Amino acid sequence: MRINLDILQQLRAMLASYLGHFSHAHSQTTIARLWAEFPWLHALFDVDEGQLKLNPLYENIVLPYYRLQCDFFRAVFPNAVAVIQRGRENEMFNPGGVSRYQTANSPLAQQGQVYRANVRKVVIKESGLSQHGIKRRVLSEIYFN
Repeated sequence: MRINLDILQQLRAMLASYLGHFSHAHSQTTIARLWAEFPWLHALFDVDEGQLKLNPLYENIVLPYYRLQCDFFRAVFPNAVAVIQRGRENEMFNPGGVSRYQTANSPLAQQGQVYRANVRKVVIKESGLSQHGIKRRVLSEIYFN
């Protein structure tokens, strides 16, 4: 599946809006049903159900170094081969490795971890600079088993 970043950002805005409405209704079941109906959302977003916060998994704009960004994507997709762009070169990482990153520990987050375990390959490309002047890397392709 190829990722269109513009459409993904629109989707993120729409989902954040839905989560805001759901938070007023205290409706955890509705959120779980939305993710159950569209399970591919688990590959792109993590939801902290306690705070009803939508965390994008297709990019991380706060990590300042290439290796930390690589570690982030490898933690999100632990069973996938990760091909990550670095300048004009692509570096390939095999599955596994030590993860420094923890995801939420809610039932929905655990379902997301199970779903992302079925991802066999991800391609991460550079996409300009983040607001902090750091090279921005985003998920551009995802391949499922």
